[in-house]
Formats: sequence, structure tokens, C-alpha cells
Amino acid sequence: MEIPQALYTWVLIAVMLCVQSGNTLSKCRVDNRGHAPYRVPTGQSPVVYPPNVKMQPPYSSCRWVPYTNPAKPQTECSEGSQNVLTLVIPLVIHPTFVTAAGLAQVAIKRVSNQSTIIQTEPLTNLHLSINYFDCYSDREVKIIQDVLAKYIFPFMTVTLQGSGCDIDTVQGYIIALATQNSSAALSKLASGIEAAVTAAGVTIKQKSVDRFHMTLATVNYQYPSDCTVKKLKFPKLKSERMYCYLLSQTNGSFEAYAASGSSTVQKSVCETEKLFG
Repeated sequence: MEIPQALYTWVLIAVMLCVQSGNTLSKCRVDNRGHAPYRVPTGQSPVVYPPNVKMQPPYSSCRWVPYTNPAKPQTECSEGSQNVLTLVIPLVIHPTFVTAAGLAQVAIKRVSNQSTIIQTEPLTNLHLSINYFDCYSDREVKIIQDVLAKYIFPFMTVTLQGSGCDIDTVQGYIIALATQNSSAALSKLASGIEAAVTAAGVTIKQKSVDRFHMTLATVNYQYPSDCTVKKLKFPKLKSERMYCYLLSQTNGSFEAYAASGSSTVQKSVCETEKLFG
């Protein structure tokens, strides 16, 4: 017998409150010695991915990842290629994920000095990133948009379980992880989109996502990521059937794509979601 969504959400709240209570939320020690694992040379863009960078405390358990979705493309991308597109699955329309993220963010804030937290992800902006198209020309952007407008997007069943952390050339991230099966399906989707874009004549510049996740917080290098990930008990969430995809664009606007076979209501929800991103 399937548990009703509302009841499942309240059960989730109770479970997370229990596991995050008591000693689980004892403070983690901020490491003021924490610094960037790779120092970007003066004048060079942080949109770079040097291999074999060693992780060290307080983020030794984190993964080294490319800096994606640059915040300042006018200065971080080369002239003539300053457009940034990101294809995501919005999660705000899935209450279970929003509830779990909100409770996890309470724990992330409580275990450390807030000065080491750059931001917790706004709950209205929760998402799973599929493809990053960073630093592209106007011509390339038009081709990518045309490819996505014609692409047949599938329904995706996604489950999240467990937490982790990532580090790039700018900052760190505390994340909730997609399960192995979910990641395999998402990877297949991302590869299919990249293949379609490549076939249309645009080179894929960024390393593909290989660990799909929901970002919970952005932190600095002094934040005790190792300790937090050990303490953060992110439970296995009820699988959700995803039907909406959003393409964020440099000008702040969004394009929405509903999965093939979506109902009228689902299409309407997806179109509405692009107004808020």
C-alpha cells in the first residue's frame, strides 16, 4: 500500500528531526587554515579544471569538480563567448525534496560558524543540474536552444540518499546525492543531450556531470565539510517522477521543457515554474 504524499512528508520530518538531534548536531570545528586546493594564476579565469588536485582538511573527503555556471561570465569567460546556459530539473514542485533540504540546511547551519557559509540554497531554487553549457558564443547558444526545443525529454524517476561535498576553484558545496540507479539514468540523459548538441556542430566544453546531486549549501574553504558530511543524516527519499526541465540563460530568463507524454496539468506546472526558476 502506497503511503500518501502528505503523510510521507510528515514522517520524513519526524525522522530527520530525530536523527539530527542531540549529539548529531554538536559543533564541528572551523579550520581557519583551510585554503584553496588550487590557486588560480593571476589573470586566469577560474573556469579551469586542472586534474589530480589533492583534497585536504577540512574538505579531504570532498570531490574535486569543475567550476561551472560562472557567476561573472563577462570576466570569467573569454570575449565573444560569455553566455552561460544550465539545464536543470527543478525540485521545488516535489514537496518531499523541499522538506528534506530545508531540514538538512538547519543542520548545516548549526554545526558550524555561519561566517563560513556563503549561502544555503534557496528552497525555491532547488534543482538537479543535467548539463552545463558555460562560455558559449551567441551562435552556439542559438544552436543549443534549437536542439533542446526539439529534444524529446523523458520522464525520470529520481531518488536521493546520503550527503557529500564538492570543491572547485572558487568554493565548496554540501550536497544531497542521487542514488546509483538515478545517477545512471541521469547520466544517460545528459550524454544523449550532449550527443545531439555535438551533432548540431557545437563542441562540448565542460566535463560532464558524473555525480548528480541537489546542492544544499555553498561554503568557503574553512567550512568543516568533512565533519558536516559525517554528521548530516540525509535519509533515502521517496522516489519522485520528474517531468519538468528548465534551461537557465545568461539574461536570467528560463525556457521550460515538459517530458514527452506529460499531462496538460504537468505542462502547465512546468510553464509556470519557468517564471520563477
